[in-house]
Amino acid sequence: MSNRPKRVAAFVESLTKEMLAFCGPIFITPGLKTYPGQMVDNGTYSLLDTGRKMLLVTCYHVWQAYLDYRVKTPEAVLCLNLGEGDASVAFALPERQLIDSDPGLDLAVFDFDPNSISLDKAKVNQQKDWFRIERWPIPKVGSGDFVVLMGFPGKRVKKAGQLCRFTAQAIPPEGYGRREQRNSHL
Repeated sequence: MSNRPKRVAAFVESLTKEMLAFCGPIFITPGLKTYPGQMVDNGTYSLLDTGRKMLLVTCYHVWQAYLDYRVKTPEAVLCLNLGEGDASVAFALPERQLIDSDPGLDLAVFDFDPNSISLDKAKVNQQKDWFRIERWPIPKVGSGDFVVLMGFPGKRVKKAGQLCRFTAQAIPPEGYGRREQRNSHL
């Protein structure tokens, strides 16, 4: 029996710890003074450093959910959790920071300078970092590579007792496990 699944699980766990430094939950609330249980919807944001700009990237459907909810509830707030403890902040004026969005790609990209993260001129307990993209274009997935999807599934994804919980799912390369299946009778 192969120990490959254990190695993949260990890799995903290690990658999860590393990637949490660069991403977090983004969520919609009815207003500034609300409780976690009042969260309307949520998703994942990632912080990226292109070498020229500091960006916050999330899914278009998260951005659109915020815009749709704000039509019905003008006090609605798009919030970010930037770490443990008192590190949740309202994303001030996201419309002004939006660089581009594309429903076909399901992406919304915002200008998000780390020096602009403050609350009443006091620095926020910000514990995230910006992932530096070293090479452009980003390399394509190659034969034998795993793709790992990570994030905070939206509130619409129903899981009892879970609110903004980070999850990871590895998608194995084509053909992965076929040899083990063929030899499983041995």
